[in-house]
Amino acid sequence: MSIKVKKNLLFYYLVQLTMVISSKLFLHQLHQLLQKVGKRYGLERGIEGSKARHKDQYDRARELKEQQEELERQKRELSEQERSLMLQQAELIEGVKVINAKMAALTEREQEKVIKRSRDIYNER
Repeated sequence: MSIKVKKNLLFYYLVQLTMVISSKLFLHQLHQLLQKVGKRYGLERGIEGSKARHKDQYDRARELKEQQEELERQKRELSEQERSLMLQQAELIEGVKVINAKMAALTEREQEKVIKRSRDIYNER
């Protein structure tokens, strides 16, 4: 199809649009034409017969703000969890240091008994 024919066809549809703007059939045909043209440029037509409607910029802005607030809430929650885990880690490290110090004070035979008992207790769980 030549450019001239395409322009004439588009003009024809635009004239028809001004004459019968409320015609569902015409609008359907116009959408079909625009779908064919749009395919060349990677555009897709919406789902035919769908009840979906476009959202205005205010609805979209409100949704984005709500999403951002939710993400901020999750971020704060994760930061609190991170702080709690870091405190637990510090307590565990301190506990390991205490245990290592106590183990160093024991004889080798006493250390073996403590290790065996710890393994037994752990395996009972």
